[in-house]
Amino acid sequence: MPSDASTPDPRPTVGPSTSSSTRDRILAAAVDLLAREGGAALTVRAVAAAAGCSTIGVYTHFGGKTGLVQALLLDAYEQLDAAVATVDTIVDPYARLDAGAHAYREWALAHRTHYLLMFSPIVPTVDPMPAVEERGAQSYGAHCARVEAAVAAGALRGDDVEATAFHLWTSVHGAVSIELLGSPPATPERALARFSHGVDALLRGHAA
Repeated sequence: MPSDASTPDPRPTVGPSTSSSTRDRILAAAVDLLAREGGAALTVRAVAAAAGCSTIGVYTHFGGKTGLVQALLLDAYEQLDAAVATVDTIVDPYARLDAGAHAYREWALAHRTHYLLMFSPIVPTVDPMPAVEERGAQSYGAHCARVEAAVAAGALRGDDVEATAFHLWTSVHGAVSIELLGSPPATPERALARFSHGVDALLRGHAA
């Protein structure tokens, strides 16, 4: 992978007592940099400067740019899954899927940079990340499990459960992605009404 910093600067790294806060500060700085300047601006040196630490600090915690992006992505999947999992207490499986779609959208709108990092190539020249691919598969598996539960309860047709799960996810994901692009423009109220209408129609289309 092309290097984005030739030689780490010689400033000392933080001590063990501040290791966790330094890591969090680096991650926050990277997200802020991505949001303000885009993926091309994400370099080890730029992140270190924004986080107020040495480049050695970034290498110590993440091993480099790829490790930093991987950490951002793994954290994003954890956050997204936790947000959607809040619907698992809903007893009715149909209502659970509807609420899950809305939780997915709400998280994406509140974490736009994370969402774009997860699903679009906004950071160039990053090596493949098997751990992220595995984590994404786990996230999709949790979604499939919710769909399977709805099929088992008789709320959705069960002719091809994985295909149904795929269609539900891609439809919700597509709607959210387009909304994040802001085209066509809409007020927050109109955007929510569009989404709710679409999810209702989507679920009714797969209803048993």
